Amino acid sequence: MLSVVNYHYIRESFDTKYPSIFGMTNSQFKKQLVLLKGQGDFLNISDFNNNYESILVSKDNFYLITFDDGLKEQFTNGYSILNELDLEGYFFLNAVNFKNKKVTLIHEIHLLRSEIDPKKLLKIIYNKLEFIFSNEEKKRSHKIYRFDDKASAEVKYILNFLISEAKKEFLINELFNTYFNEKEVVENLYMNVNQIIELSKKGMIGNHTFNHKHLGKLNEDELFYEINESKNYLESIINRNINTISYPYGSEEVFTKKVINCSKETDHKFGFTTVKGKNLKDDNLLKLKRFDCNDLQGGKNYEN
Repeated sequence: MLSVVNYHYIRESFDTKYPSIFGMTNSQFKKQLVLLKGQGDFLNISDFNNNYESILVSKDNFYLITFDDGLKEQFTNGYSILNELDLEGYFFLNAVNFKNKKVTLIHEIHLLRSEIDPKKLLKIIYNKLEFIFSNEEKKRSHKIYRFDDKASAEVKYILNFLISEAKKEFLINELFNTYFNEKEVVENLYMNVNQIIELSKKGMIGNHTFNHKHLGKLNEDELFYEINESKNYLESIINRNINTISYPYGSEEVFTKKVINCSKETDHKFGFTTVKGKNLKDDNLLKLKRFDCNDLQGGKNYEN
């Protein structure tokens, strides 16, 4: 069986005015990897690609490490610790950060949420946008974003699922440009080309789509662009084929049949979701489950 553990932010401290992300400190990351080493075998990229069939049917537990979003701290902190422990993992990148030198909308949101009180941000959204947010959807938002307070969970759900991309981009870009300098954020937040090439030497680069959009909301042309354009651009940097994709947001609303078909048509063999669970022999390779790092031993929400 295969347990995939996913990471985003790996840094020394998460102290901000308003908590907006739930990653791991360097020491927590290293400690968790050591703990998990005692529960199963970690796979390198070659092992996974060459032996996935026997891994999925095995009763033994195998771990695969993934990182989403191509953050610089994943290289400077995460990759350094992986090297120290002789481990490998997939790093899934959004091409817009490198080709267009733009901050991904989701990271604009993360940064804004670190500066603005979540209740104030929720009020701004209600005042500026029109949408319907049922009680059932509110409950679902609290379940999906279980690491957040209720106001933060509702902000994230509204932005990710209830409003159009155009409305979201207009609102967030307006706020972001008030608080931040985009050029500086791009330089400090994301990996550089040399770091990407270094990771690619061991086949550790994967596709996270071009703009980190909710794929389930896109029409066929938009969907093809998001998946294929990113794949092609990243392959042009690393000069090798990419056969893995991680779906932004990753819930069941995202990896629709249309999304899976497009991933397959663009020569992706493995697709990673954010649905929690272990992967077994009959699972679809383009719908692989992943655990958030905080759900496993050593994570803040781990329960025996």
